[in-house]
Amino acid sequence: EWGGGVLAYTRSTLTLTDNTVLYENEAQLGGGAHAYVDSTLVVADGARIERNAASVSGGGAYLNAGADATFEGENTAVENNVARDIDGGGGIAVLAGASAVFTNGAALRANRAERGGGGGATCAGAGASLAFRGDAVVSENVAATRGGGVLASRGCVVEIEGSPSEADLSSSRSSRSVVFSGNSVQVDEERCRPGVFGGGAVALEPNID
Repeated sequence: EWGGGVLAYTRSTLTLTDNTVLYENEAQLGGGAHAYVDSTLVVADGARIERNAASVSGGGAYLNAGADATFEGENTAVENNVARDIDGGGGIAVLAGASAVFTNGAALRANRAERGGGGGATCAGAGASLAFRGDAVVSENVAATRGGGVLASRGCVVEIEGSPSEADLSSSRSSRSVVFSGNSVQVDEERCRPGVFGGGAVALEPNID
């Protein structure tokens, strides 16, 4: 049901480092990893969440209320995961009160939301937040409805901020950039219902209330 690869249960901390891989796991919520209430998930130093599947949401990782996650490092990636139902979040799903940060080259890449939004990530609810900093990469993710790269709705706050490295500060080099590249929305016309579709890179939705 929760966390096909790993489950960080209430108020626990799970750290994946040094090329650890969560590979080809399945669950309803969080095919690779599920961080439950008030838990912390750290994925760093080349660790990857890869080719996992969620039958509902969060193909790679699912962050429940109050959970937080950090994805850090150039070879760290959430990639080639899939969410199969309308709740979406092919790479990760971030719920109300939860937060996730991709930084220092971490990649959210080639994930799919087969029937919903947020091919790379979906972030929904009051107090939810999703940040991309430094030279984080969001690329080649695909959604079926909205937000090929990222779908933010119902009060989620998204921050996209490049930052200078120490080398940049001491030279004429420009700041490291957050890159959104090759994300898309691919609507199945045969199953298309009335509604709004789009946002290849990022889609923002208002609070439905």
